[in-house]
Amino acid sequence: MVYREKIKLQSRDRAVSFHDVTEQVKEAVKRSGVKDGIAVVYSHHTTCSVITQECAFDMSMTGLETLQQDLVNVFEEWIPTCRYEGMYLHPGRKALDFAESVGEDNFGCHNTDAHLRSSVIGRNVT
Repeated sequence: MVYREKIKLQSRDRAVSFHDVTEQVKEAVKRSGVKDGIAVVYSHHTTCSVITQECAFDMSMTGLETLQQDLVNVFEEWIPTCRYEGMYLHPGRKALDFAESVGEDNFGCHNTDAHLRSSVIGRNVT
């Protein structure tokens, strides 16, 4: 038996955000009626990551849990947030032309950092 349910989330524009979906996943498993099996949490979006993390209890000055803030800090060192055009090779002219042809603005295309971070972390947890 395969049971599928979608959880919709909205991130903040161009800012790293964290969403705890533990309760939604637990409720989905209950609704499924499955007693023995696995659950997969997966994001279709290429700039979104899925991780498991313990509660840090403490908060940073920015309002994130300290482990979340540590992750943001590490990524700023490894894969800095794209702050200007040309900081990364992507998006190139062809990618920008395609985005324009489907109604996306150029600013939205400069999210290479999010694509790279998602590639490193991954987009699913089982």
